[in-house]
Amino acid sequence: MTTKIFTTKLAIKTTLPKVWDALATETGLTQWFPSQATLDVRSGGSFEFCWGEFRLPGKFIEVIPQKKLSFTWWEPKGPITFELEKSGDSEVIVTLIARGYQSEGEELKQYIEETKGWTFFLTNLKSYLEHGIDLRDHNPARTCQTGWLNASG
Repeated sequence: MTTKIFTTKLAIKTTLPKVWDALATETGLTQWFPSQATLDVRSGGSFEFCWGEFRLPGKFIEVIPQKKLSFTWWEPKGPITFELEKSGDSEVIVTLIARGYQSEGEELKQYIEETKGWTFFLTNLKSYLEHGIDLRDHNPARTCQTGWLNASG
């Protein structure tokens, strides 16, 4: 069975320190991704992301400030990695790499669902950094299991 890797790149009109802040600080991260976060941002440090009652604990694998942030994700799947590259004076290329999805059956369905989720959250990162707008539905009854994309009830 082969393993799938999801990779996407996004150009954001902002500075490298602002992108890093959005990825690697509790205040920045909760503006576009989880509703709450506890972070010890260093290689081997721990984190916990929370969406309502749902909690996802994990570990940072590799931290290179303003360049790379890699952390565990739904083990035994592979890590999530953000790579940052400055492009000119006012643009940053954010590359997201998600590894470890099997290419068949339920794993393939999960891979497809998670690529949709990461696409939404990266779009939200861009929206937050470029315009100060959070695209998430803030209905407190919503969780990551019920979806962030449906604006109704």
